[in-house]
Amino acid sequence: MDSQEAKLILEAYRPGVDDAEPQFAEALAQTRRDPALARWLQEQTALDAAIRGKLRSVAVPIGLKTRILANAKPARSANLWAWLTPAVALLIVTAGVFWLRPTGFAAYRGEMVKFVSAEYKLDFATDSFDDARAGFAKNGYPSDYVDPPGLKQLHVEGGCFRQWHGSKVSLVCMEAKDHDVWLFVAERQSLPDAPPATPVFAKTGKITTASWTAGHLTYILATEGDEAELKGYL
Repeated sequence: MDSQEAKLILEAYRPGVDDAEPQFAEALAQTRRDPALARWLQEQTALDAAIRGKLRSVAVPIGLKTRILANAKPARSANLWAWLTPAVALLIVTAGVFWLRPTGFAAYRGEMVKFVSAEYKLDFATDSFDDARAGFAKNGYPSDYVDPPGLKQLHVEGGCFRQWHGSKVSLVCMEAKDHDVWLFVAERQSLPDAPPATPVFAKTGKITTASWTAGHLTYILATEGDEAELKGYL
C-alpha cells in the first residue's frame, strides 16, 4: 500500500474504533513510514475532533419540529433553507461533510476486503457458476460478467449481494484447497477511478487482490493466497 492509497482509506478513519480493521491497520502502518502522511493524519483527526465538538455544542431550537411540520408544504419545499435557523443549517451541512465517506476505488476495494475478512453469510448457496449468475440476474445485480478462465478449477459455494454507495455489487464466493477465493463485480460507472484493463495487484491485510476493468464492469479477484495464485486464475 502506498501513501496515496493509505490517505484515501484514512479519510474514513475513526481513532480508537477502526484501528483493528485490516485496511486501517495497514494504512496506519504506512503513516509510520511516511512522516508527511503522519502529519496529514494528525491534522485530519484534529479537524474531525473539532467538527464533532461543534456538532455536539449546537442546541436544537425549541419548537423546531413544529415549525418544520407547519412549513412542509410540497409547493414551498424549495424554501426550506430560508426558514431554518443558521445554527440548524450549519449543523446539517457540517454533519453531511463529516459523515461523507470516500468513494474512490481504493476505499471500495478496502470495504469489500473488509467484508470477506470477517465472518459473513451467503445470500444464496450454489455449487454452479451458472446458477450463481442466474441468482444475481434475478435480483438485479451485475450478471453479464466474464469468469476468469482459471476459476473453473475452484468449487463454488454461493454468492452475496453487496452495495457500494447505492450501486449493486455481485460477490461470487469460491473455495480453493485450503482457503477461500472471491470475485467482486461492480458497474464501472460507480467507481470514478476504476483500474485499467491490465490487472493491478495489491495486498490488504491477509488478502491479495487483482483488479481490472473490462467493458462496463470492474472486477476484483481476491484470495487468501498470493499473487502467483491469482495470476494462475486470470
